[in-house]
Amino acid sequence: MRYKNIDEILAWTGRFHTELAQHCQQLARQHDRQRLEMLLSYLAEHQRRLAEMLAQIREDSEPGIRYTWFDKAPDIPGPESLPELGELIRGDSVDAIAAAALKFHDGIIEIYNELREQAPTDRTRQLFENLADLEHHEALKLVRGAQGLNDM
Repeated sequence: MRYKNIDEILAWTGRFHTELAQHCQQLARQHDRQRLEMLLSYLAEHQRRLAEMLAQIREDSEPGIRYTWFDKAPDIPGPESLPELGELIRGDSVDAIAAAALKFHDGIIEIYNELREQAPTDRTRQLFENLADLEHHEALKLVRGAQGLNDM
């Protein structure tokens, strides 16, 4: 754990989603099963949209909130160092790939909830609650998208 401000946390989360999008797109190009290729392409686009949303939130945040410091912010690894990426790579079904992708969302939600608990003001607490809700909502969209592919 080290000192981080909200701007750094949002920038990291955006990079995380961007890197995950790149991994998914690369996996989609390598896949020979059409449904899995479609799901991985969908996941890549899904992650890119999340990165764009976070960039907009970061840009729209007031400096007073954006530069709020946390003295015990969690160290957040990149997707390549998480076991979930291996699960995503080895995924041999729509359900397995979707489950691995959901673990990424759950991990980020957990970080946001941890930051919400240590937020110094109601406004920063609300920001992390909103970010956790955004991740949760996007996870639900991912599940619906994966179910749609399973129904094909």
